[in-house]
Order: sequence, then C-alpha cells, then structure tokens
Amino acid sequence: MTSSNPSSAREPVVSSRRMGRRLLAGSGSASLTAFRIDPGEGQLVLHAMDTTGRMFVAACPSSALARTSAGVPISVRLDITLDAAEPGMHLTAASAHLLGVLTWLEGEERDLALAGAHSAACHCAVAGADPLDGIIELSRAPGGRLGVVLAERVVVHDALGVHGHSMSEVLDPVGSEPAAPLWSSLDELAAQEAVKSLGTTVLTWLCDGVVDGSVPGRLCSVRPLNGACAELAGRVLCVDACPQDVTLMRLTGPEALTVRVDLPRTAPTAREMLDELDRLAWDSAAARP
Repeated sequence: MTSSNPSSAREPVVSSRRMGRRLLAGSGSASLTAFRIDPGEGQLVLHAMDTTGRMFVAACPSSALARTSAGVPISVRLDITLDAAEPGMHLTAASAHLLGVLTWLEGEERDLALAGAHSAACHCAVAGADPLDGIIELSRAPGGRLGVVLAERVVVHDALGVHGHSMSEVLDPVGSEPAAPLWSSLDELAAQEAVKSLGTTVLTWLCDGVVDGSVPGRLCSVRPLNGACAELAGRVLCVDACPQDVTLMRLTGPEALTVRVDLPRTAPTAREMLDELDRLAWDSAAARP
C-alpha cells in the first residue's frame, strides 16, 4: 500500500476511524448475533450510534433474541457490512465488527433513552434523514423492539486494511477538528452513481494518477482476478464514495487494482465531489506526456 499524499489526516488509521464512524452511525446493513444463545442465527437490525457511543438497534426479532426479556443483558456480536452499488456484483467496500452487551428497552425506559439520544451522524441539511428516525419508527411498530448495545471497541475492515479502535476514537476520528457531517445511505448510493457517470476514461485517469502520484490518494491493493469474467476487463468500478475520498477498482484483465482518491477538501454534496474528481482527472491527464 503506497501513498501519494503524506498528510496525516489521510493516514490509514484516521481513514479507518472515519469509516467506522460512518458504519456505526447508520451506513450499511447490520446483523446482530446472540452468540452465547444461538451462535448460528443472526438477526437483521436497523442501527445507529449516538454521540456518546451507544449503539441503538431496532428489529422485529424472529430469532433467539425474541425470547429475551427487556432489561436482561445479552452478549452479542454486531456485524455491519457496506457493499458497493454495483448491479450483479457482490463487492464489499468495508465492514465493522464489535462485541458488546445488548439490552432490550420497553415502555418509559425506551422513551427516555430515545429522548436523550443525538445521532453521531451529524447529517447536514443536504444529507437526508437522521438514522435514529428509522430506529424510532421500527421500534414502535407492531412487534418492534428497541435495544441498546454497549461496547468498548470496534474492528474495521476497509480497502486500507484492518484496524481496531475504541468507541471514543470512532466518535472523534481526527481529534483536532470537528467531525465532518456524513451523507445518508441514499446520498452515498447517489454519489457512487455520479462517480460512474464520469465514464471509464476519466476514472482510468484517476486510477493511473494515484499510481504515478499526480492524483492524491493511495494504491490500496493489486490482486489477481481469478475466475473473473472476461467481459469485466477494462471496467472501473466505484467501490465507495464519501465526502473525503472515493475508492475505485480498475479491472485490467489479469488483476484488479484498487485505489483511493483523496479529495483536496471535504465535499458537502455529490455534485461538489464530482467537480473535484473531474478536475483532478483532467489535470493528471494533461500532465502526462
């Protein structure tokens, strides 16, 4: 893994904390497993993290979790997976995993917990609904339940590797500046579609630019494309897009090259992200002989 941007704010650990914040705050899909009760059965849940590091989950449980009374602590594993918006392909952009203690809440205790919760997503006006809104709605639906998961650490897998973080580190990824607002899940999907609209040529310029150092970013990995369809050769896939960076995978035929393009400044909207990417690509192409 090599870098063409030495800025400490772009280092893998900080980037991993930012990804952890995104995933815990509501991005991706989450599964909750009561591994001491039924380790083979996971329960899909809505999830969100508040500003204190508490994980709120909501579900209409159909697993062993449904047999647990409110107020009884349960040892659980929470797994969150973020997949790329590539039709017909299963491409995981990142995942987060934590071990914690779940407690189902009901009645007044549930209402008090929600009343004091403030989302860690810090969505700005253009970023969509607060993830806690969906948690509240599902928890109050027939059969719905609200739970709080308390954990000390989270492990994050992303394009730059595997890192473990405390919950406080995830809440404050950089430590010297306010955490940037996050996009909603719908905005993330729209941003990925916008990146793909740049076309293969421009996206290839970005990948080549990261490799040769003319575009800020990191070469994350180069891996063989064992058994991949020949039709995929030449494509550039958008693995992930967020206000700080974009992850691309270029399929050359024999191998897949994954790069992360670092944006010069945080992009509040997908439109601003697209403008920055287009400028970086054309500047990089113009600098080549």
